[in-house]
Amino acid sequence: MRLPACFAVALCLAAMLVNPTVAQDAPGGAFKDGWNTWAETKVGDYVQYRLAAGLTVTYELKSIAEDGTLTIEIANFSAEGGELSRREIQRTVDKAPVQAKAPGAEIATQWGTAEYEMADIKLPCETVTWTGDKITGSTWFSRSVPCGGVVKSGTDGADTVWLVGFIKDGTSYALTHEEPEPEPEPEPEPLPDALAGYGDPIAMGLPEKVRKQMQDQGTAITRMRLYFKDDSGAEDGVSLEYEGMYTEVPIIYAAFDSDRCDKALSYKDWLARDGRFVDLGFDIKTRPKTLKGMEVKIEHSHLQGETETTLSTFEISRPEPGDPWESLRLRGARPGINRYTLIVTYTDSKNQQSEQRGFSHWVIVAAPPMFEFTNQATGVATQTQAGGLTLLDAEVRLDGSFLLHHGLDAADCTLRISKRGKREFNLESLPPDVRRAIERDATPLGWQELGRCELNGGTIGGRRAATVEDSFVKITFKHAFAAASNVLPVTEDWEYRFELHHRGTHQALATWTANISLKINRPDEIGKAKLKVTATGMAEPLLVPFEKK
Repeated sequence: MRLPACFAVALCLAAMLVNPTVAQDAPGGAFKDGWNTWAETKVGDYVQYRLAAGLTVTYELKSIAEDGTLTIEIANFSAEGGELSRREIQRTVDKAPVQAKAPGAEIATQWGTAEYEMADIKLPCETVTWTGDKITGSTWFSRSVPCGGVVKSGTDGADTVWLVGFIKDGTSYALTHEEPEPEPEPEPEPLPDALAGYGDPIAMGLPEKVRKQMQDQGTAITRMRLYFKDDSGAEDGVSLEYEGMYTEVPIIYAAFDSDRCDKALSYKDWLARDGRFVDLGFDIKTRPKTLKGMEVKIEHSHLQGETETTLSTFEISRPEPGDPWESLRLRGARPGINRYTLIVTYTDSKNQQSEQRGFSHWVIVAAPPMFEFTNQATGVATQTQAGGLTLLDAEVRLDGSFLLHHGLDAADCTLRISKRGKREFNLESLPPDVRRAIERDATPLGWQELGRCELNGGTIGGRRAATVEDSFVKITFKHAFAAASNVLPVTEDWEYRFELHHRGTHQALATWTANISLKINRPDEIGKAKLKVTATGMAEPLLVPFEKK
């Protein structure tokens, strides 16, 4: 049974995707005069081909053995760029795979020459065409292309495989333009290690100025929609001519379609997205319908408190006249509030270029309030002989640090420190007036606030407690202990609570704690006694012995 020509081509493409070496091993005379470029290919050389179905195939020479055997890595990728397969094969030069080849001697062929233009080079090519059973085929080869030398192949005048890039002798070359042109996807900015996030994820509330902008542009979008829906179908924009003077003002409707856009992402969903992407959809209409030199961009900015910073600008391919604008997937969204703004640039009839900012869309990404949280404790304890007494002194220092949520402004945040616990002495040997003073200063039960301060340069109890350096917040706190052997037994049992607060909420965004404990019953236990410190984020407790001074 003979298959239709179109079906045979589809089967051929499927075979190439499942196993790129099937029916492609060069038989030595695959090209005119029996050449291919594997013999001249060097380790590290690489080629990339696009298939009409949208998939991509790559070949890279990984190594050359002493006997000349080539180790070649072949990889397949989906239309969205996801890796489908990757494997290595070993072949001699005459059996190395090529992406396409000329037909056998039983089919009449016509050879010629042509040029294949890439961004930085014009490749001289040898071309071959032939006519088979209800099908016409063609293949282009170039001695300048490594890993075989194939440039492109097609059937019935349509390209089915074409070269989109290659690396030769360490230099990269790329195709000037592809159809369809790929969506620009810059590398996302490095973000904090997701596993180091601390605290429950929070979703930032929109600032009042943003709410007002959304309300205003919602009204404007409705008016523009009515204009384009109910106008008389005129092709021109607003124009005025008076005494030989002429002016024109194009009318541009550029707005995001809320139904096709992400609005809010949970932290879990955001983490699962490759490149931290968001999906956006928009529409652009103009009067006149065709604006000379019209270009469209989307500007991505991010809000940190009231401060807005531009992160990226994406150039958007304009569809053919009559075709709709398509949905986009843009990478690099950050925790907090992300704004995407449409920008339209065009040239009027006087050859003057203008730029118009369209409407904006906001995407809120939830995330923990703190990243890369660490907590360290250090301590010094001493014992000093003073007559018949042993004096005990100790100090513990707690140092915490973290990177603040991208959407939070440190100026809007505060630190609150509280404590609860007890310090007990045997007061029987002390004079009555001293005993009364110590009992009067006894700490009441429950949590007691020690103080609040700003994150940048704030102080609690006269000591610097918080600073912001290189985007990191550093928290420093000290606990002191002093006693003498005549007040034993002594008990030290304290819990400290550190809270990160934001002016936009009454609840703490994140909380971490530290515990300090000590128990000495008799003077002979001082040499073995250790102050014990545990804290959030510390894998092991800190034990501080009383060293003789």
